Amino acid sequence: METTHSANAMRSRVDPMTGARMSESYDSWAVLKAEIEDLIMEYTTPEAGKPPFSTAQLVVMAGICSHEATATETTTMRWILRSFPYYSRQAIEAYIAAHQAFHDTATLSG
Repeated sequence: METTHSANAMRSRVDPMTGARMSESYDSWAVLKAEIEDLIMEYTTPEAGKPPFSTAQLVVMAGICSHEATATETTTMRWILRSFPYYSRQAIEAYIAAHQAFHDTATLSG
């Protein structure tokens, strides 16, 4: 049993962000993350158009690429907005439109 434990310890790595020991699956995760980053690269510039990914694909990518230990709705949205300027612009435009509509309504009723 001691040999098995030592062999596992030899294969484990330390996560540079947390200092925690990681198994060999971490290497596969890092490869997957790198592939996703290559795939989305052309959509990460401000002049890029709408990415061709579905909502489900974006959520999975966010879960893999996010630096957060646990994927939540907030961390997923943060990753999508940070990774794809197209969605940041859309969010800002929607906020401005809603803000303007609110002020127009307030002006009419006040």
